[in-house]
Amino acid sequence: MKKVFIAAALAAMIASCGSKGNKSAEMIAESESDSLFAVNDSTLGDLQTYTYEGVLPGADVSGINYLLTLQETGEDSLGTYNLTTTYLGANNGQDQVFTDSGTVVTIIGIPNDSTAIIYQLVSAAPGHEKTNFVAEGDSALTMVGKDFKKAISKLNYTLKKKL
Repeated sequence: MKKVFIAAALAAMIASCGSKGNKSAEMIAESESDSLFAVNDSTLGDLQTYTYEGVLPGADVSGINYLLTLQETGEDSLGTYNLTTTYLGANNGQDQVFTDSGTVVTIIGIPNDSTAIIYQLVSAAPGHEKTNFVAEGDSALTMVGKDFKKAISKLNYTLKKKL
């Protein structure tokens, strides 16, 4: 009788261990699917789209028209951008159009201004430098350098929000 009891207990323990392994696999699969769900979860915030446009100075052209579209789910999150730059009168008087896209990193606070909001464009194309814009209220973005400082110039480096 003891042998039967021990054999039954041993079989139950083996079955229990086996089912724990399966439960672990199930829990990992559930966790992965929950993670994927959380990334697309509507509780993270509504997708916001903002478009800015302006003609900024450029060397050897009459100006560069920037059309920048930012998409983000919240102020502290990563977003995406699409940028169309048109070099006005670049090629024998003909405009040249370039497009770029990538990730927007929102930076809050910079040296000497803890409330500044910087949108840093990180291109998906290799070899592009990061481009930084500082928010001017909620209606404009001004291009700034790598050091997050505005150009010391009377030229216009500001894009206006399109409504």
